[in-house]
Amino acid sequence: MAPSRLRRFYFHAMHAFDYYFAEHYAAAFAAEREAESARRAEAFLDIARPIAGISLRPLTAHDLLVLDGFRSPFVCGDAADAAPDHLIAILWLLRLEPPPRFFSGLAYRRHAARLRFRWLDPERLLEDHAALKLWFDDIFADSGLTQSTPSAPRAPLSTHFLAGLLAPLAVELGAFDPATGKPLIESPLCRLFQYLKTLESRKQGSDYINFTPSDRLKGEALNAWNNMPPEEKAPWLVRHAQAHSQEAAP
Repeated sequence: MAPSRLRRFYFHAMHAFDYYFAEHYAAAFAAEREAESARRAEAFLDIARPIAGISLRPLTAHDLLVLDGFRSPFVCGDAADAAPDHLIAILWLLRLEPPPRFFSGLAYRRHAARLRFRWLDPERLLEDHAALKLWFDDIFADSGLTQSTPSAPRAPLSTHFLAGLLAPLAVELGAFDPATGKPLIESPLCRLFQYLKTLESRKQGSDYINFTPSDRLKGEALNAWNNMPPEEKAPWLVRHAQAHSQEAAP
């Protein structure tokens, strides 16, 4: 193929992908970008999340260490493996009003009994489990710590990243959150991720890369396009060629 024809081919193929993306991914991409903007704003508002009829305060680094201590699947493994007891513990630890004691006392037993009664309906248990998983996903969506590439599956959260998160922030900001005056370890993780992103972006400049859910969606679309048989790409190639010829017409 002559160089000029090859250039035209790649030109049409590149822009044909835009048509493919607009038809199959654009709506989801726009929704995810909007959700990302909302999450970034909420990181500084300390908004409680209602799950299973309980208002949960934002997750902090200290909370993550506690959850790791009793091997919560939401932190140490796969959230799909979480049993009702794991959900009960998280909902107790993160309830908006601090419990009088952690895993002892009449208050905790009443809390557990109420949730077990609620979960006699299996659909409610599935709904609350899904809501809790989504809440964790939202917290860590902007962390850049749970995947190495846009398409990589999320690894268990664990707590190994906390030193790498807290130490740079402490050097730059001090030991306390400038937004609230609280120790960084008691600040919402979603806010700390925003601080770290800002610092890394400033230091790395144009070399800074942070994969977000919308980036992963775009990567998924590009991967699907690259692996698509030529005959399946034909409709979008033809559509772009026709649009290009109409624009070029006098």
